[in-house]
Amino acid sequence: MAGITTVDLVVTHVPGFVRNSPSGVADTQIQTWIDTRWEELHVILQRRGLTAPTNPSDAYSALELINRMGAASDLAAALSSRFSANGGTWAVAKNLREDYVRMLTRLDNGGYDRLLNPATARQENTGPIFSGVAGGETDRQPDPNMNVAFQRGQVF
Repeated sequence: MAGITTVDLVVTHVPGFVRNSPSGVADTQIQTWIDTRWEELHVILQRRGLTAPTNPSDAYSALELINRMGAASDLAAALSSRFSANGGTWAVAKNLREDYVRMLTRLDNGGYDRLLNPATARQENTGPIFSGVAGGETDRQPDPNMNVAFQRGQVF
């Protein structure tokens, strides 16, 4: 299954990467990573009962970005292994992987549902849970029959 991003877009996330250099990573390998990451995204969409859009839209753009970040993190990890003989991690590779995992988790948890399927997306309720006034906020005159040690507006 072919991914929805391009090699050109993927390599823009890895600073200093030169395409098709003799000691570099081949475009065919990058395309393999794109396709692999797209399959991973497609499985998540299928499991959640969603379908991937086929035409350019906000949902398509979001999935393309996730696909691109996954392949870019693979590319950066491959380059990182060549840079660090002591087994350390390259910050670019680490950051790309963290961004990819964050976006993938958000997709899996329904964070992109409003884009992918607006009709069935969970809607966030941002309104107040309770309405009305409790009374203490509007009562200016303390009740003389109340047996309390402290009252609003009391001066000491």
